[in-house]
Amino acid sequence: MYRKDRDIEVLVNPTHLSGEDVLPGFILDLNRIL
Repeated sequence: MYRKDRDIEVLVNPTHLSGEDVLPGFILDLNRIL
């Protein structure tokens, strides 16, 4: 995961992703996709 002014983060088998500061309240459920 690339974020401005932060180290790169590698997610292994995440179940969801959040929008954090960019899209507050947004959560992408990856179980439905993967």
